[in-house]
Amino acid sequence: FFFFKQKTAYEMLRSLVGSEMCIRDRIYANDNEAALNIAQTMLREEIMNNEHKAEMHRLKVLIYSNMGRIEEANSSCLEAVDICYEHYKTWSTWALFCLKNFINLKHHKWAEQTIICFANGIKYKTYKSRMLLSEILWLLTFEDKQKTLSNALEKIIKDKGFPVWAWIIWTPQLLQSVQYNRCLLYTSDAADDLLCVDLGGRRIIKKK
Repeated sequence: FFFFKQKTAYEMLRSLVGSEMCIRDRIYANDNEAALNIAQTMLREEIMNNEHKAEMHRLKVLIYSNMGRIEEANSSCLEAVDICYEHYKTWSTWALFCLKNFINLKHHKWAEQTIICFANGIKYKTYKSRMLLSEILWLLTFEDKQKTLSNALEKIIKDKGFPVWAWIIWTPQLLQSVQYNRCLLYTSDAADDLLCVDLGGRRIIKKK
């Protein structure tokens, strides 16, 4: 009986992994309704732990973004974070979602939220700090008179235990930043990126 329970749990875990792959396949095939149905069905499964639930909500962000449903996508980000606050992929996906909206809509609230998400990503996966800080530094070049972006970063550094040592490797770039109007952005999850990337997982954005 005990062996049967273990086998059943293993089979259900395989089903979970298979469902995630199916969702991604349908996202890339632009079959968003089917992908959304799979995600919602899996969220009703009792075997889902918090990390798995957060991952499903994260995938829903990609689906809703493809469908142009910004509010639902943002709500899914909030749900994922509420369920598993330390889930790095959620912070990364939420940041890229906000960055896409900032580039398209040019509204500072999206830039502010992007910085908050990237900063949280650095906290929960410090070894990715070099890549994520490049995004933050680029966004800070769009600072407004109210210093909205720098204030958001300063607050999270103070409140969330941001690893200050991560800035050390960026000292040369910080000193030379005034000479350039171009920034290379590197993405961690090119397969799930909400923006276009080249084969190296790199995006180049020019300031106008």
